[in-house]
Amino acid sequence: MKLHLNQYPQAIFNAAEAVNNLEADIARLRLRMTRIEAAADFTVAFDGSLKNDGHRKAERFSQLEKHPDYHHLQAA
Repeated sequence: MKLHLNQYPQAIFNAAEAVNNLEADIARLRLRMTRIEAAADFTVAFDGSLKNDGHRKAERFSQLEKHPDYHHLQAA
């Protein structure tokens, strides 16, 4: 696509707006992942039946595996 000189400002604006929208989407996805991970960490931290770090890590992993959105968010 060939642009005329007077079309460049609008094209730059459109590209910058698209980048900003993508960055906002990425930030929302990261926030959702962080909330899911924080919920798993909270549950594991207060589970008295988990006796050592190995148990806690395994339970955290298990909880993240069970979450319906976690894998989808990782792939996004």
